[in-house]
Amino acid sequence: MGLIDMNLDKTTILAAKDLPIQVVPIPEWGGDVTLRTLNALDMDAFQQSIRGENGAVLNQVRERFLAAAMVDENGVRLFADEDFAALANKNPNVLARLFTAAQKLNGIGAAANAEIAKNLPGDPNDASSSGSPSLLATPTQINS
Repeated sequence: MGLIDMNLDKTTILAAKDLPIQVVPIPEWGGDVTLRTLNALDMDAFQQSIRGENGAVLNQVRERFLAAAMVDENGVRLFADEDFAALANKNPNVLARLFTAAQKLNGIGAAANAEIAKNLPGDPNDASSSGSPSLLATPTQINS
């Protein structure tokens, strides 16, 4: 497949539907969960929310990310940012499946998995290799 031979204008770029969703079956919960691709503003806000005052990564990154990524059938978030802690009481295997799917949907790769794995239960060697940006990277780090 060749390159598309078209210069895009502002209207075309802003009208593009470039934030896919993914429906993940969760039989343990009796249905499906819809995950969204975070837009740039939401990703920046999420990345800021997981950093403490000294720049250290806070706990419950998985739950914070899922709170931002889980939406209803209309694309409306199911959880507000402050609701993330309630997700920590759910089945960790289900959360891990959703987190993996949300990372993939959002183009986040192994660099993030390795750093996040330090704060999550399980085997930190499960991360697969990818050239994708880290979930924990600041917007400046991603764009440089």
